[in-house]
Amino acid sequence: MFFIFTCSTFTKIWIINLIKLIMITNFEDVTEGLTTNENTVILPKLIELLKWRNGKDNAISNRKLVNLLTAMGHDVADTRVRKMINQIRTKKLVRNLLATSKGYYVSNDQKEIQKYVLSLRERAVAINAVADSLVQLPY
Repeated sequence: MFFIFTCSTFTKIWIINLIKLIMITNFEDVTEGLTTNENTVILPKLIELLKWRNGKDNAISNRKLVNLLTAMGHDVADTRVRKMINQIRTKKLVRNLLATSKGYYVSNDQKEIQKYVLSLRERAVAINAVADSLVQLPY
């Protein structure tokens, strides 16, 4: 991949990851694109399990989702469920799918959604701060 335009290292990495469909370096085995089976069989079932989880009190954990999918005959790892949930969220297959330490749930409360978006952005800043601390830039 050649870049003709000038951009920061962070931007180059972001573009490369976008091109690789968000396959994350050192986590390729769990962040690779969905398989045909995941896309056509498991994902629709996961959507059904999630779309009715309205409110924090109805949150469902990743472990519970894995157990339910396993009971349905699907051998799926928790990391792959997270990958499918990422696709569900980014493609808006289940609108306003939020998460807490207790699990995933749907919210229609705009303040709650805004607070969750802020939390995601703060976590991204924290992760980038760690990455920046590891990079030695020439001065």
